[in-house]
Amino acid sequence: MFSVKIIAFFIILLVLFILPHIFIKDKKNNTLLFYTNSVCTNAKMKWLDNRKKLLANSDYIIIGSSMSLNNLDPYPLVKNSNLSIINLSSWGRTIPDFFIFNRLIKDSAIYIINLSFSDLSPRKTAGTYFGYNLYPFLSKDLVGVIESLNILKKHKGYKYQQNFVKKQLKRSKNDYKSITFDDFGSVLINENIKPSKKRWNLKSPIDTNMMIIPQWIYKLSKKHEIFVFFSPERNILKTKSRFNYCQEITNLLNLQQNVHAFNLYQWDIKDSCFFDHSHFNRKGAQIYSDSVSNLINSAFSLKLNY
Repeated sequence: MFSVKIIAFFIILLVLFILPHIFIKDKKNNTLLFYTNSVCTNAKMKWLDNRKKLLANSDYIIIGSSMSLNNLDPYPLVKNSNLSIINLSSWGRTIPDFFIFNRLIKDSAIYIINLSFSDLSPRKTAGTYFGYNLYPFLSKDLVGVIESLNILKKHKGYKYQQNFVKKQLKRSKNDYKSITFDDFGSVLINENIKPSKKRWNLKSPIDTNMMIIPQWIYKLSKKHEIFVFFSPERNILKTKSRFNYCQEITNLLNLQQNVHAFNLYQWDIKDSCFFDHSHFNRKGAQIYSDSVSNLINSAFSLKLNY
């Protein structure tokens, strides 16, 4: 009986104090904060781990999927000002994934969200959170171990993610799979990267159930002002029904206080600005972000005149 207790004690010790340092975080190398099955999200958490002060003090917070990660260049939004900005976006993320950050962000911070049909299509999220309310900022040991073991059991393993990260960090050019975040947390795709043939003519289906998006944004707007933009696709992929769908959601969003929504789906931009059907390259992101910046500034100017 006594030996069983001793064995049980050492198992608990192993779970609480040893495994976390193996699976969760090792600041001496490039291991990830391994809390989801999304390589990009884990890499973003690693990047953010040393930037908590920037997160807490940022005036603008960009959130969303790769449509915000790749299509928004934060610089035009804060140039010629003393404002600060951070991009928390990563592949496949949905708006509720960012609710946990609310208590880490100042009340005056403004959210910016860039959406496209890839956000409105029926799909599984790229990463799954375990112990959702106990995020890396709040837990380091037991919860992290449980999350890691779940991921090892159900999803792409820890070793796969680490090898992927090492491979990507060696790349000198940013492509769609890049996790080399700039100073703001964005990934702007290099213009000399050839467009993806597989993704060039991809047309994301419409999921009418995704009208839940306004509900998510309403919840977020209870504490923060929010700017929402519908990003364009390549011109050849645009249809009136797709524009109308974006406009329907835009109209619903604009009924809510603290929400400013803009349907830029029909915005005319050349194919040379795209990497695939809806993701911009660096040139496209910079042009698009200039327009986004002008719309935000115009909204604030209008508010000051009232």
